Amino acid sequence: MNCQKIANNLVRKALQTGPAEGAIAPIWNRLHDFSYDLEKAWDEYDMAASYQGGPGERDAQNMMRMLMQLKKAIDALADKEFSNVVRAERRFIKKHGMPDDYADQQSAEIFPA
Repeated sequence: MNCQKIANNLVRKALQTGPAEGAIAPIWNRLHDFSYDLEKAWDEYDMAASYQGGPGERDAQNMMRMLMQLKKAIDALADKEFSNVVRAERRFIKKHGMPDDYADQQSAEIFPA
């Protein structure tokens, strides 16, 4: 019985969403949508640049380059930086529990009632 209670507590802690992940999740989703929209815009400029020798070819290629740079930066932020923060937070929660619970516990140990 006690082992089951410990297992349930560990599963509950592992499934908790921390404050950083809660803040990141909606922005993460919007960044992925933004990246997809940039890719669609790139496709349109690729079509415009396909008319070789036209007066807008060079400008369209420049737009494609800028859109790709922006898309790569957005993808790096969403995929690498956000993921690192979320993984670190999940490790903290697994090890110590939710940050506010941990702070309350530490405060209670330092300043007993």
